[in-house]
Amino acid sequence: MYTNFGDNLETHPAQVSRNIFSVCGSYSPIDRAYIGQFHTDISPILSTVLANTLIYIGAILLLFGVAEFMGLKVRLLPYIISTGIFISLYSFYTLYNPNTQVRLMVFTLMTIPVFAHTIYLIVVKAEPVYSRCAEHVVIAHIFFDSHSWDKSVHCIKSLSSYRI
Repeated sequence: MYTNFGDNLETHPAQVSRNIFSVCGSYSPIDRAYIGQFHTDISPILSTVLANTLIYIGAILLLFGVAEFMGLKVRLLPYIISTGIFISLYSFYTLYNPNTQVRLMVFTLMTIPVFAHTIYLIVVKAEPVYSRCAEHVVIAHIFFDSHSWDKSVHCIKSLSSYRI
């Protein structure tokens, strides 16, 4: 598909965006049957818990990958315990007491220490050769941490004005 905006109606910007949506949003009958098989296996609520747990575990695995790359040792037990706490809190505020703001706070306040530990390993503990290699990771983590902190502060402020 090309985007020549001449007299052809098929190439008008609105038509192009509609065609792109219909191409990306459509499934063949085989795809629909395949997706339909898994539609009832896990509910949307449980998939929210599962997806965010996998993101949290991914942040921890990134930490261990950075430590392994730089030849540093990181204890596993605190992260196993924090993953259990994360799953418990996130599941509770998703399944039993649904509250999106609290879930957002749990997610961001639990990921900030993981990313802060990654930054600490790169900036303080690693040899300078490794620190220069990973400076982009540090920059990305700093931006993510500052954004997460802003979201958490906003949620705390909005929850403090909430009356039960």
